[in-house]
Amino acid sequence: MKKINSNYVIFIIMVLMSVIYCLPMFRMNGLRAFNNQDMMFHLSRAIGLSNVLSSPVNFNNFAHHGTMINPFYPWLFLAPMYIVFKITHSIIVGYKIYFLFVTLMTMLISYFSVYKINKHKISALCFAITYSFSLYRTDDVYYRSSVGEAVAMAFLPLMLLGIYYVIFDDYKKWYWLSFGMSALLYTHLLSTVIATLLLTVTLVCSIAKSNNILKRLVALIFAGLSSFLLSLAFIVPFITYSLENNLSTPPVFKLQGFDFGSMLVDSLNNHIQHTNLGALVILTLCLTGIMFINGNFKATKFEKYTLYYGTVLLLCSSSLFPWHLFNNTPFAQIQFIWRLNAFSTALILMAFSLFTLPKLRIKNSYYVVALLAITCLHLSAVHDMYNDPQKTYNQLEGDRYTNKLAANYFHTDYTPISAAEHADLLSQSINSLNKNVVAQVKIGENNYTIKINNKNEKDYDLSVPVYYYPNQRVVVNHNLSKSSANNTGTTLITIPKGISQISISYQYSLSDKIALFISLISLILLIIYILYRNKFNNTSDFYKKFLS
Repeated sequence: MKKINSNYVIFIIMVLMSVIYCLPMFRMNGLRAFNNQDMMFHLSRAIGLSNVLSSPVNFNNFAHHGTMINPFYPWLFLAPMYIVFKITHSIIVGYKIYFLFVTLMTMLISYFSVYKINKHKISALCFAITYSFSLYRTDDVYYRSSVGEAVAMAFLPLMLLGIYYVIFDDYKKWYWLSFGMSALLYTHLLSTVIATLLLTVTLVCSIAKSNNILKRLVALIFAGLSSFLLSLAFIVPFITYSLENNLSTPPVFKLQGFDFGSMLVDSLNNHIQHTNLGALVILTLCLTGIMFINGNFKATKFEKYTLYYGTVLLLCSSSLFPWHLFNNTPFAQIQFIWRLNAFSTALILMAFSLFTLPKLRIKNSYYVVALLAITCLHLSAVHDMYNDPQKTYNQLEGDRYTNKLAANYFHTDYTPISAAEHADLLSQSINSLNKNVVAQVKIGENNYTIKINNKNEKDYDLSVPVYYYPNQRVVVNHNLSKSSANNTGTTLITIPKGISQISISYQYSLSDKIALFISLISLILLIIYILYRNKFNNTSDFYKKFLS
């Protein structure tokens, strides 16, 4: 027992379980991109990170039309995939290594979050493994290829740890909520929206029953303000470019829960599908519920919170909840009700790990059996999904082929809305779109360069199959030139007759750079505060008054 409690052995177990989790992916030759899912979108995003620090647009991805994706879809935690791609020159290898890394990080963060709450290593390890192997996360990773949401799930336990400290325990450790919420925003915007709603409901329902209400509210303000400052590097470009552009955004669907009985049956069958929580979550919920109802064991406020809220979110993801009342409201922006499954999974498994597991007298050998059972459930579910004839896919094999396919992937999200309506014109060359011109195009990550001979007898309005965004920078014959949007949402440039050299590029605005600077300084200051918080608490009159 002492060996299994050592940090070294626990880390090795998490590494091995991460490898096992990703084993079906590594055993496959290439990647399997299921139809109507997100793999190609995220592969193209990753390839386009080569110039993310210098420009909001990369011309080498999304079919080379200059899609401005990074200000609208958080990219920070996608960077490791690009780094591996850069080293190996294979986006296939980059994707696989990336999810091995993400899975290990999910386990480490999950372990840390639960261990901070109950100081019970077995409970923390149990949560780390069951959460990382959960069916909804597997659906994100293996079927939907929802990179943003899968990475966001790594930070949900950290967000819950922050809620635990601010509302239920030591509110002076509010900074964990800051890190959790900021990390969510830098991974997946919709998960951040749901997390904010969950935090709001928790605050309204729980704060009145807590002690030191004023100090907890001040701690929450500190957490919110620091999260805002840490996230400015994403918030400012997102708001600025959203206001400046009329964009084609992801569609909003009718909110609709799924049949509760079917959800339970499919979950117990461990069938990989968006609406399912999986057999592991349902069984742990039943066991935790039985022990809780039994009444022989006392639950803490936070343990009750995780069980109650996890169960409520499970019920809310079904047709038992009147979602039709929320159609045509801002809440409809979450697109799919089954996104709640990420949160119910985290809460239910955390309730089991905190409340139920420490009270069970389990022999060491049974833990090994449990690990084998979890492994079998996972491998079986992925195998069944790969062999499901209803799940059609494209097999991506060969590094050069897949790299090129990802770079040429065409996608209309966050493009000018008029361009999305004229997508057929984007595939045409400059020579086809214009009259009496002969053009040669050279595409780089930062610049779309055109050498053109205007054979017309006067200046000509040249249509270029590159999206127009207001902060576009155009140079014609070494002179800055104005550009505009034509009626198809692409770029229109006036050129003189004869031979011209044209360069189209983008740069971050001054406000973008200031926001990045503020976020970096805020991160440094927050780290310094954490390292020296005891000294700060003793010297700050404001802190003594409101948080000591």
